Amino acid sequence: MAGDLFSLGCIFYYCVTGGRHPFGGILERDMNIWSNQVNLSFVKELIPEAHDLISHLLNPIPQWRPMASELCSHPFFWKSSKRLNFLCVFSDTLQENLRENSNPDLLMALESNKSSIFEWDWPSRLEFEFRVLISFGGQRSYSPYHARDLLKAIRDKWDKRQELPEPAEGLFRSECPVGAPLDECYDTYFARRFPNLLIEAYQVARYFCRGDPWFEAFKECED
Repeated sequence: MAGDLFSLGCIFYYCVTGGRHPFGGILERDMNIWSNQVNLSFVKELIPEAHDLISHLLNPIPQWRPMASELCSHPFFWKSSKRLNFLCVFSDTLQENLRENSNPDLLMALESNKSSIFEWDWPSRLEFEFRVLISFGGQRSYSPYHARDLLKAIRDKWDKRQELPEPAEGLFRSECPVGAPLDECYDTYFARRFPNLLIEAYQVARYFCRGDPWFEAFKECED
């Protein structure tokens, strides 16, 4: 079974990259597999969620590869509604930890990886129509330099989506086909500007929140 999962990782990589092999050309492939010389940089830039899944499937230690039953619950297969719901629930978890200081390592882990989410400040990646919705002063201010505040802004504005001004909603809807649900457009907007946000948040939650009821609920496969 572990060997089948390894092969599945190679197949996923082949499909995502349009015919590439994670261990190189046919002449050096067997040697690279034996020495674990794998190059997933191409797929990491293309689809970060796929990179996370494939890297686990190709783990050289068979016991550390995911179980087949776990594959369908990986973020690579999530629909927009589930992706967005995860970011919102994770944001609530971060804010609760921030208030109670119950798990400072959780917050530290996310912020230590923020450079892979945005280079300096996250508002600079957003259009004017969304930035005007965000207040950087007062009690509900957002720090432009913290990943947790990016998540909080996404969560807060989605929670008040019925109050979105027309320019902002139009901006989100421009990201997807006409008639697509708003959650798909909203998710697509942020996924294109912060492609590593979901998988970075998921990796932190997978380590620090494993066993928590809210996180275990996301491990259920979608229909």
